Amino acid sequence: MRAHEPGGPGAEPASGRINVRPAAEVFGPGPGREFLDEDVRFRPVRPFDIFTSEACGATTGHTAEAYPDRAIASRGLWMWLGALCPSLQDSREVADFRRVMPQLFDDDDDDDLFRPGPR
Repeated sequence: MRAHEPGGPGAEPASGRINVRPAAEVFGPGPGREFLDEDVRFRPVRPFDIFTSEACGATTGHTAEAYPDRAIASRGLWMWLGALCPSLQDSREVADFRRVMPQLFDDDDDDDLFRPGPR
């Protein structure tokens, strides 16, 4: 088990966080801009859910209207956004998410909500 997993060495209980930011921060200067502006590839990204200082929710291939339903269903569980990204489907973090999510929440509907969206 890895340390962030429930019951792993030194682990905290499984947790998640959703921190949707006001529109003025999403489309103007805000807390997510510092790390995104460092790399020219990420300057167009608009971070609207800054759930940790190292990561944010932005483009997932799903509409902005679909984001709240997925965020609430995931309870913000770590790496739920990675489960929506085509390039991360083979990552260990997404595999952990897919394994842990149904153990924590018996109403998990992974097949419909937590898959990459159309591009």
